[in-house]
Amino acid sequence: MRICVVSDIHGNLPALDAVLGALAPFDTVWQLGDIVGYGPQPDAVVARLREISAQGVEEEHMTGDRPLGGGVTR
Repeated sequence: MRICVVSDIHGNLPALDAVLGALAPFDTVWQLGDIVGYGPQPDAVVARLREISAQGVEEEHMTGDRPLGGGVTR
């Protein structure tokens, strides 16, 4: 199994897409936090991680209007 591990995305969708493209193919994605926060595209980053069924940790930025859902744990 090939696992893609990402962290500290900070709402930067072009960077996330570049990393996912560079590491493909992979079987699953684990995100380790800091996926939103102060970056320019937090909603788009959450949407992309939902699309690829990323698993990971919930953080303080992930509550309220941007819950990732799915396999996210607290």
